[in-house]
Amino acid sequence: METVTIQKLSKTYPSGKEALKQLSLTLSTGEVFGFLGPNGAGKSTTIKMLSGILLPTSGSIKINNLDPIKDRKKYVSKIGVVFGQRSQLVFDIPAEDTFDLLRDIYKIDNNEYQKTKKYLVELLGIEEIIKKDNVSSEKLMLDKTLSFAVLKFFSC
Repeated sequence: METVTIQKLSKTYPSGKEALKQLSLTLSTGEVFGFLGPNGAGKSTTIKMLSGILLPTSGSIKINNLDPIKDRKKYVSKIGVVFGQRSQLVFDIPAEDTFDLLRDIYKIDNNEYQKTKKYLVELLGIEEIIKKDNVSSEKLMLDKTLSFAVLKFFSC
């Protein structure tokens, strides 16, 4: 079943900067997808448009048959977005402690959090470094230009 359908999505800012050009993709229920690329590649812009906080210049988005803009109230009650940037990590404590702190700040259910954290730690292969002091920023960032965003859709 198609959960996410993006057709010819584009974003050009008033300055003339083209952040995204004609992105089309389809994701099915249960499929895992990630955006990787250098600064300015359109990763954050795409996630912002998928979450409904940024209007596309052109193209369309349907997620669980909802349009993030036209169906805003119903849509935002079913999603959660976390942008992971360098500023999200506390540099002098282990990354795992930073994630636990953010869990508490955002009042995330502990069972859901533990399950998701376990999955992502294994998927990203960071079991060895997540608990260590003084590696949270450099090792987990992988590269200063790498941006990571998770868009989680709750069942409708």
